[in-house]
Amino acid sequence: MLKSVIKFTFFTLLLSCQNGERGQSNFEVINMEEKIDLQNKIFSDTSYISLEFCDDCIIGDISKIVHYNSSFIISDKLITKTIQKFKANGEFEFKIGESGDGPGKYILPFDFSIIPEENILCVLDNNQSKLLYFDLNTGQFLKEERIDFKAKSIKFLDSENLAVHLDGNFFGNEMDYHGLIFHLPTGQKSKFVYDFSKTDQMQTSGDFFTSSSGVLFSKSMNDTVYSITSEGFKPKYYIDFGKKAISNETKAKPLQDMFDQMRKDMPHYHNGNFIENSKYLFFVSWDEGELENSIIYDKISKTVYNPSDDRVPFKRPFYVNESEIYCYLTNEDYSFYGIEPNFGKSENPVIVKFSF
Repeated sequence: MLKSVIKFTFFTLLLSCQNGERGQSNFEVINMEEKIDLQNKIFSDTSYISLEFCDDCIIGDISKIVHYNSSFIISDKLITKTIQKFKANGEFEFKIGESGDGPGKYILPFDFSIIPEENILCVLDNNQSKLLYFDLNTGQFLKEERIDFKAKSIKFLDSENLAVHLDGNFFGNEMDYHGLIFHLPTGQKSKFVYDFSKTDQMQTSGDFFTSSSGVLFSKSMNDTVYSITSEGFKPKYYIDFGKKAISNETKAKPLQDMFDQMRKDMPHYHNGNFIENSKYLFFVSWDEGELENSIIYDKISKTVYNPSDDRVPFKRPFYVNESEIYCYLTNEDYSFYGIEPNFGKSENPVIVKFSF
């Protein structure tokens, strides 16, 4: 009965959204109650890329990592407050911009996005309400522009259209639109993803991810996954946790009451990192066990896989194509796996490449 109520509420909310979401029913339901062990059926080879460690290239914590033109762009907004570029072999190239107050500087690199076909990186600075643009070949500052919204994350769809995950700043039972398509030349904004605002207090492993199959967006505690174009956010997948899903009754409670109810019910929910190629969908899930689970959905056979051993170093995927997928391990992971930091090569995180 609870499962039916949850699904009914989900479809009611889905149909109530405006613009591209209204009436949209062309999405795929993924049943999370029927998972099987991965048992190494998907990956054929594993290799590691150690990121150089030096005085100018320390990474305290990876906030975001993007694979672009065989290089790695990495931001650390919590500790070093930097954005850095590394070569395909892990060799450090340069920092992009610098932390500070004033023109050409960001106080915190809340998020960044690369403009397709432009070789330009854009940094979101909520503190100064601006976007800063840098040349990815040199790291040189190009320009900046003011914005009139606060965002959790951004994603350039093309040179004119910016997808934005607006910062949910309500803590009661308020609902609002959280997805935005910002047309930069005209300033026009189209809103999508109507949901409980306070659920943004639950951090995901990542909101926007791009692959050959397009751009996907996921939001905290919302089991709908959206595909994004300049036309808007359109539901593509629904992650069905059945009786263990977080109910809208729980999400409607005041913030502390919501967390208390979740600690009591121990519901299951995804934690972002939705990324896909033509055959597989990858994401992170909190369900069985005390750790995040790396989930693989075979879109051809409609099968949900998760590693049978949570010590398998498949965590935090950030890039995929038809032949390989990239993830990364942190220093905390090294301790968990019982190996030397970065395999004895440095104290920075290590990138793991899995081949299909």
